[in-house]
Amino acid sequence: MAATATIETKGQSHVREAVQDTLVSWREMFSKGPLNNVLAGVTVAFVALPLNVALAMACGLPPAAGLMTGIIAGVLCGLVGGSKLQISGPEVALAPLTFEIVTRAGLEGLFVATFLAGCFQVVFGLLRLGRLVQTLPRPVVGGFLAAVGLLVLDAQLPRLMGLSADVRLLSDIAPHAALQSFQGTSVVLGLVVMVCFVFLPKLSARVPGALIGLILVSGAIWLTGANLPTVGSVELTDFRIALPAFGAVDLKAMIPEALALALLASIDSLMSAVSLDAVTKDTKHRSEQELMAQGLANIASSLVGGMPVAGAVVRSMAAVQAGATTRLTSIAHALALLALLLVAGPLVATLPLTGLAGILVVVGYRLINWRELLFEWQLSRMEAVAFVVTAVAILVGDFVSGVGIGMVVALVHFVVQHRQLGLRAKKGATLAGGLESTTIVEVQGSIFFASHGQLDALVEHDPRQTLVLDLRRVSLIDLTGASALRTVVETLNARGGRVLMVGNDDEVSGLLRQLGVVELLFGKRIFESLDQAMKAAHEATAARAEPVVHAAAPALGAA
Repeated sequence: MAATATIETKGQSHVREAVQDTLVSWREMFSKGPLNNVLAGVTVAFVALPLNVALAMACGLPPAAGLMTGIIAGVLCGLVGGSKLQISGPEVALAPLTFEIVTRAGLEGLFVATFLAGCFQVVFGLLRLGRLVQTLPRPVVGGFLAAVGLLVLDAQLPRLMGLSADVRLLSDIAPHAALQSFQGTSVVLGLVVMVCFVFLPKLSARVPGALIGLILVSGAIWLTGANLPTVGSVELTDFRIALPAFGAVDLKAMIPEALALALLASIDSLMSAVSLDAVTKDTKHRSEQELMAQGLANIASSLVGGMPVAGAVVRSMAAVQAGATTRLTSIAHALALLALLLVAGPLVATLPLTGLAGILVVVGYRLINWRELLFEWQLSRMEAVAFVVTAVAILVGDFVSGVGIGMVVALVHFVVQHRQLGLRAKKGATLAGGLESTTIVEVQGSIFFASHGQLDALVEHDPRQTLVLDLRRVSLIDLTGASALRTVVETLNARGGRVLMVGNDDEVSGLLRQLGVVELLFGKRIFESLDQAMKAAHEATAARAEPVVHAAAPALGAA
């Protein structure tokens, strides 16, 4: 009962702190440079505008869906998100899976999947699962991002090359002989946008390079009369506030996709939040609060016919570089998008698809961290293998199974690295004179299912000598390893030996106590220092002439 009360108290304290911090951040919006944060929000809106439109169209949605999604997510996550400087909206990492869902289940299927994904994220937050994202191995995360980048390139390169609308993916080019529709003008104009997107922000963080590139290219198309596909109508007539049509889809088949979408959005959002923490240094995000805010944003987006949302690292970094310091930046960015949607809809409709494709090609390429892969190859070949396997598995299969396979490779690498267990024996006389019949064995490493077999060597110990096992350098022990230690102690006890242990790790000692190993040791305790153990060993040596009576061992697993 006391433990339960403690957990409840900690949980209530955590919620109270989150509420207090959020209220403080709301007051900061009006006292901590509000004008600078509004200007930063407007700057981010010009960065987000082409990205949101491009992502919506890449997923087979009307362009206004991307803008409405950015507005909803910007307000909700800006107000209650766990990372106060995070800018949320349509995100490139979600585009491939979103496109798959739209292709298979249509728009209603996407709205249902987005609603369910939001519910999953709220549950993730309530269960405080956000911190688990930090346990993902670095190569798996790198492989995941690389796979997303490759999928984006596969979908956007045909648009950049001006190929016919029948060619949805680069991999479709060969069977369709689509190169016949290749347009050099489309590539040149797309490259102009890419150059502006990459280089203009280097002059100033406030320069919306992508938008300037799109304006230049749109002007060139208008002057030359080039016939290139554009965004088309940007209207709000398709939007309505209503629950998704759950009865129109196969919910049983939709749940796995919604769960995958929730996992992707959660990982992407928390990775972006961690990146922001590293840049700003003076603010730290709350993972659980961020997950619940993202979940609410996804639920709200599905109600108005929007698309899945996540924390967007590109827009968030642009906000920080533009001088964002409070939640007002995200809200101002959302309101600016709304103004652009209502006032500048006709201008957005004239944006060329090749320019939007150029923006996404740059974003997709940046997700493929070749330097990271090369660094891992030089440092640890197996880490690089995990990176590549994760990416390939996602490309061949799906995101959830791909990440799972990458985790398996990473775990195998961990097991291989830690399977060697160091056993270094020395006579007690080296530490305390007159204890020639005492042997100290220092155990180094992790005692777990892959290394416990090496403990069998201890069974060969001469039972006439007192054995002191020094576990202070054991970093990890699992049930298999603890059971193996118990077997060693039982065997030596049965042969008339005496075993003592030294350890200072609470988790290691706690598991050994639960398995009843401590009850089998001389003195029925784990000593905190080697001096204490040597003193007890001296007593054990002196008592050699006395009869030895061992306590009955409790059943395996007894407390």
